[in-house]
Amino acid sequence: MVLEAPDGVALAGFYASLFGWPIAKQDDDGAAIAVPGTSSYLAFQSAPDSVGLGATLAEFQPQEDVRVLLDPAGHPFCLYFDHELD
Repeated sequence: MVLEAPDGVALAGFYASLFGWPIAKQDDDGAAIAVPGTSSYLAFQSAPDSVGLGATLAEFQPQEDVRVLLDPAGHPFCLYFDHELD
């Protein structure tokens, strides 16, 4: 899977930090992070037409134990609170 962003390397760094996954490949146009325990990668490619950097809280929040955020390129992602770990 490849996500476009104004700065693919920066977006890869954002997700690598968020998930704690290593950056496996990187060049001037993008980067890929390795998904642990698999041979899969999540790739990020620079594209100048995407929105600016910086994750933000989405306006709509569907559940009390879920937070919907927008990554620095505007892609939504969810963080869930696991009550079993509480």
